[in-house]
Amino acid sequence: MKKKPKKKDSEDKQHTIADLLKKHGAQIYDDLDKGNFPKFSIPSRSVSNIVYDKKIRQYILGANMAVRSSRNTSQLRSFTQLMWLAFFANRLTGQKKIFYSSRCILLISSFCS
Repeated sequence: MKKKPKKKDSEDKQHTIADLLKKHGAQIYDDLDKGNFPKFSIPSRSVSNIVYDKKIRQYILGANMAVRSSRNTSQLRSFTQLMWLAFFANRLTGQKKIFYSSRCILLISSFCS
């Protein structure tokens, strides 16, 4: 029989995610205040960066990183999409009813495509 996740573990993960989102948001604001184009690094999703983890028996992303910048017009759309995703994820960390938020995502994505 599987154990149910503890409520404290879930809250710790929410705080960790919220802290990471705040750190990334602060970096974006710092770049803007300095007059620089905002940028951030994310794990590269290329085939060469996929690694099999035997412990969890899943494929995971390796250590290679990709930089997304608002300066490069070809990356601007993905940059703004990731900013929106970070904004929405930050809102989700404070909500109890994620079901309604996920329905909202489906509604928003249907308007964006």
